Amino acid sequence: MASIDFLSYQFTFSALALILSVFVLQLFIRKLNKQKK
Repeated sequence: MASIDFLSYQFTFSALALILSVFVLQLFIRKLNKQKK
């Protein structure tokens, strides 16, 4: 059971990290677009 809980926790953490990185990337692209204008 412990290994399954660890795997599910690792999957949830990686999914949150992926969403967070995409969100930061979008903010970074918006800043670059504002600087171009």
